[in-house]
Amino acid sequence: MDKVAVIMSTYNGEKYLREQIDSILAQEDVDVTLFVRDDGSGDGTVEILKEYQKRGDIRLHLGENVGIGNSFMQVFFAIKDGFDFYAFSDQDDIWLSNKLKCAIDMLKKEDAGLYGSNQIIVDADGNGSDLRLSEHLDTTYMSVVNRGTICGCTMVWNKRLFQTARMKEHHPSKMMMKCRMHDTWLIMVAVLTDKIVFDMNSYILYRQHATNVVGVKKRGMLFGVKERINKLIRPEYRYQRSRFCREVYEKFYDYLTDEQREDFYMLGFYQTDWNAKRKLLRDSRMVKYTGEGLSEFRLKVMINII
Repeated sequence: MDKVAVIMSTYNGEKYLREQIDSILAQEDVDVTLFVRDDGSGDGTVEILKEYQKRGDIRLHLGENVGIGNSFMQVFFAIKDGFDFYAFSDQDDIWLSNKLKCAIDMLKKEDAGLYGSNQIIVDADGNGSDLRLSEHLDTTYMSVVNRGTICGCTMVWNKRLFQTARMKEHHPSKMMMKCRMHDTWLIMVAVLTDKIVFDMNSYILYRQHATNVVGVKKRGMLFGVKERINKLIRPEYRYQRSRFCREVYEKFYDYLTDEQREDFYMLGFYQTDWNAKRKLLRDSRMVKYTGEGLSEFRLKVMINII
């Protein structure tokens, strides 16, 4: 039976936490160990976690608030070898009992490092049946830079990818993890060093409610204005793509093709290299990955906020 380490970070998640933990512990045909780090919750989350810890169901770490990306990565790097597969988990979803087994079977069949899947969107009470995606995700490296792609709560990966990602020279910086999520980093590691498989089926009920930390959010005009202001005034929001590309370029240089090196350098160092900025301003293919208009993208490049 395959041994699986499941990684969860919690923050004020008392309302739905028990249902999620129970669904993880009920996974069929795998041997699950659930590692949980609480990121400084102020509600009843810690008390719930301590109940499971007392029963021996989870391995718990309590820490100060460092943000979701850094919280997940602390657990990721603390886990020792001894597992066959690994997975991220949100605190408020519901896993179908065959979620991990189906992912592992597909990873083995395709000899892939990373698995991701579709999601069944449900409301706060767990009701719903609509799939989130109607077509396969684009997991090319430029799409990952600009959009992130695969949702972390669906991801399962093997020991091979785990060992590559946790090498000290591949660790993402804490600053970068404040603006780019843990799952985006692991997707990029897989894109550059391994193989990704995506399953259009779903074995996870992806709960959407008023207090989601991340999720399928309705982004109206007000949200767009707020997001743009955040990127201008908050250091952790500024330069998300350029910081990400700079770290990828520096930490995975030997894995990159010549084309990838040029693209990551151009996006990562355009603020200090005029030639890189000039190339980026002329590179219209970037826009198809960003969802931005060409004029908006070029303006952001000119004022150094990509």
